[in-house]
Amino acid sequence: MAIDRVITEYLHEVDVLLATYRHRERVVNEIADHLRERVESLVAAGNSEVEAAEVAVCAFGDPTTYVESFKVISAMPNSFTRWSGLAGLFGPFVLFAIAATQPQNGNKVPWPLLAPFFLTLTGLVGVVVRTRGSFGRLRGWSASALVVVGASVGATGGYGIVGVVCVVAVIAGLVLTLHTTFRVGALPRPATLTIAVAGVTLVAMIGSDMKEASAPVYAAGTTLLIGWCWLQYTLWSESAKRRPAA
Repeated sequence: MAIDRVITEYLHEVDVLLATYRHRERVVNEIADHLRERVESLVAAGNSEVEAAEVAVCAFGDPTTYVESFKVISAMPNSFTRWSGLAGLFGPFVLFAIAATQPQNGNKVPWPLLAPFFLTLTGLVGVVVRTRGSFGRLRGWSASALVVVGASVGATGGYGIVGVVCVVAVIAGLVLTLHTTFRVGALPRPATLTIAVAGVTLVAMIGSDMKEASAPVYAAGTTLLIGWCWLQYTLWSESAKRRPAA
């Protein structure tokens, strides 16, 4: 049938352009479903099947333009992003709970804190993976490496000059992550903005020698945690079949 030929040719072009994309079959199936739903509605409105197919394909856009937009906007949720969201959601609470029971030991970080620390970092990597289409491979790996390596070295003994370098690396990675995540919008922008504003405020307060036990610091820290949990819960609650953001 002519209707099948028009849609099949369009889907074939998209499939070829997504040849290196791991989830291309799922994406193509999603497009096919949307095209056929559109055709059915146009036919019901009085259009012929051929006209309906051509209108539906034209409305969806040029295959090359669509694929480029798809790659820039976002990746699709997957099992890793969902489970990383769960890890990132519980990581900070476990971290705080263990930290509250650990005796002070100078500048040394208690080993029991490392497990929840890495759970929290896993949540951050999940954010990068969820939006890897917009990060690009180089920026995505760079953001992840800056945060994970910087935070890991800092937590396990990065003091003095090394500590300063670690802090700068973590901040650079977080800025890159938050900027790209906010720009893309695949995850809630209010959550990303909350993390950014609360994080800057918290750093400014600590940098101004304000007491860490003061109410403003607690308020900024709590706000930061709320934004973080919001972002991680979104990762965890996303369906693996969700259509990419557009």
